[in-house]
Amino acid sequence: MVSKVAANDFRYNKWFWALALAFLAGALAQYHWLTLSVLFRFILLMAGLTVCVFALAKTEQGTQVWQLWQESCHEVRKVVWPTRQETTQTTLVVLAMVVVAGLLLWTADACFLRLVGWLMGLARGVV
Repeated sequence: MVSKVAANDFRYNKWFWALALAFLAGALAQYHWLTLSVLFRFILLMAGLTVCVFALAKTEQGTQVWQLWQESCHEVRKVVWPTRQETTQTTLVVLAMVVVAGLLLWTADACFLRLVGWLMGLARGVV
């Protein structure tokens, strides 16, 4: 059974979604249809989008997204970034492997080209 608090949260959640969609629609409509200067329309658009984002942040999904964002920022702080020397060495290894793979593919392509040419020459001679 759903508790009364959960039911109220769901009701408020729907209202915040409706408010966000209304401000989004209003912001886009005013930007498209008003004949004011572009700067003023842009400022109104940003204001409407800001209200939309704040309304969405009050929803259950919005709080989950905000929590995920905070956890992601916390995890990024834990990352040990490579040094300049490690980055340079890794880049050089990748470039060398790309050149080696390119040469191998070019050699295989040339061999297949000669093989197909030879087979086509045999086929022309038989017919």
